[in-house]
Order: sequence, then C-alpha cells, then structure tokens
Amino acid sequence: MSITKIVITGGPCSGKTTGMSYLVEKLRDLGFAVFIVPEIATELILGGFNPKTATRKEIIKFEKLIIKSQLYHEDIISEFAKDASEKSDKVVILFDRGVMDVRAYVDSDEFQAILDNMQKTIVGLRDRRYDAVLHMVTAAEGAADFYTLDNNPARLETNPKDAIEACKKTKNAWVGHPHLRIIDNSTNFEEKIRRVLSEACQVLGVPSPIEKERKFLVSGFKLPANLAVQKIDIEQVYLNPARSGVEERVRRRGQNGNFVYYRTCKLTTAESDTRLETENQISGYEYLHALRHDADARCQKIVKKRYCFLWQNTYYELDVIVSPKKHKGLTLLEIESTDRNNNLLIPKFVKVQREVTGDPDYSNFGLSLK
Repeated sequence: MSITKIVITGGPCSGKTTGMSYLVEKLRDLGFAVFIVPEIATELILGGFNPKTATRKEIIKFEKLIIKSQLYHEDIISEFAKDASEKSDKVVILFDRGVMDVRAYVDSDEFQAILDNMQKTIVGLRDRRYDAVLHMVTAAEGAADFYTLDNNPARLETNPKDAIEACKKTKNAWVGHPHLRIIDNSTNFEEKIRRVLSEACQVLGVPSPIEKERKFLVSGFKLPANLAVQKIDIEQVYLNPARSGVEERVRRRGQNGNFVYYRTCKLTTAESDTRLETENQISGYEYLHALRHDADARCQKIVKKRYCFLWQNTYYELDVIVSPKKHKGLTLLEIESTDRNNNLLIPKFVKVQREVTGDPDYSNFGLSLK
C-alpha cells in the first residue's frame, strides 16, 4: 500500500498549471492512479479575500486558514488514494502547492507562531507529509518575454521584479526538504515541462530518467549570512545485503528533535556512476528494529550535519561528517541531476579540493566501513 506524494509549486507564471496537466496525462499513460489536491489560496482569493487591502492581522489569519484548508483537502484526497492503493501499487497524489508555500507570505516568527498554535512542526509539514517537491521558476527569471498576468486572475505580482522575489521566497520556503528539485528556464518551455515529468518519474521509480550524483571534496566553506540555509541532522545505517540481495540503508533525518525515517534501496545500472533509488518513509519503530536486527556488521553508523541551500537555481547539500570518528570533519558537497551533460556551478563560498564522484572511498557506504 504505497502512495507517492509530490508537490508542484513555483513562482508566478512558471507554467505550473500546464505542468500539472501534463503530469496527470503522462502518469496515467504509465498506469498510475493520479489524484490531485487543488491550490487553496487561489480558491480563497477568488472567493472574495483581497490580500492587497488586508491588514497584517488579516493576512496572518488568511494564511492560517490556508494551512487548515490545505490539510483538510489533503486528508480527504489521501483517503481516496488509500482505497486505490489497495488495488494497485502505482498511486500518486499531486499537490498544486503545499503547506510550506505559506511560509513565503509571512515572516519566520509569524509562521512559527501559526505552527505553534496548530501544534505542528516544520519537519512534520515539510518532510513527513510530502515525498518530493518540484519548484518551477517564474518566467520572469530567464524568460521575461513570456511573463503575463492573463492566465491567473488571482495573481498578485504585477511586474517581473515582484514575481522573481515571490519565486525566491517560495523556493526558500522548501529548502531542507530531502527531495527538492528546481525546474528553471534554461530550456524552452516544452522541454521545461518534460523535465518536470522526468523528475517526477525519478521519484516514482520509473527507470527511464537516471539520477546522477556529483560529489566534491570540500576543504572549507563560509555560508553567506543572507543565504537561506536549513541545517539538518542525519544518521544512517547500512543493512545486511544477504537479507535482500541489494544495497539498502535506513536513515533518520530531521531538525530540532523532530525526525522522519526512510528506507532506501539502491539499484546500480550498467554505468558505474549512475544509480536508481527507491525510497519509502518508515516508522521510528521500523527504523530502530532495522538498526538492532538488520545492520551490516561491516559498517558503522554515519552521523552528519547537512546544510541545504539554493544558489543559482540549483539545490546543494553540504555534508559535514560527525562520525565515524576517523572521518570527523570531512566535508562533501553533493548535487543531484538527471542531466548527464550538466555543467554544474560550484558556489563561490565553497572551496572545492577535487571531484570525488564515483570514488568508492567517498561514498556513504565507503565512509561507513570499519
């Protein structure tokens, strides 16, 4: 009974509506039962609420109501999806924006106050609730000639500058999610939409697009004060391959004492530097059971601090190893892409020593060996 949950979000005039429609059509062609949660904010604005004339108090109330309504709609659609998952293992829910989009329209203290009032956590709403987040960049950034207000009467951003700022805030709202992907305007629109499908297929385990991870050994870094960074605590343990015949690991990932747990299976393709991963959320009990009964005796637990950030429309993960002790302080920069020919930019505030992509000594498994 597996249901994959994917958020499609983005800046104003990013092609999100077209991307959603394309995804629904293509995923159904691939045999998936597809369910959709509509965008709540647009419905409420078209229903009569005007953010342009509202007071700050009214805005905060509005955003809190969006979260409540979003959660309500998501839970209803999830019930339908559960019924479908009893008949098929190919079920997906597409969310036209997610709860964390609200974070783009209030400041950090206001957002935290809303969550505290609702007894919710960022980890619970960002990481536990959704399997992947695909952010489509506004046309105002890189394709300004195509920016328009005509296709959404609820759009508040009347010029490209405001659209770019809104897009940046929305991207930053999701930083820290383990599967955030940025779909920019570096290609024409048709290819942009196909890239959305490619990323969704990778999450769903459809083998046509293959993920390629680039990894770099870092000798030093200094993250800018104005960079939106999320600090994530991660620990992971490799499992005994004799039990399943494939490489598997379990992982705990979270912030501020709140965690989400995952079980990952890695399948190696004919090309040594590529892989296809399937990943599912598990319970904390399942995680502890795997640690105690299924751990690979050759390996030690990996504990690391991960710094997640966006730079130049690319999502970066900077890992600092805490243990095993022999690797303490080792720092690696990781970037994932489905584009084999992607010439990735290294942030200027990260000092790279060399690329270690494909080097078994710097793989997570290699680092875990006793």
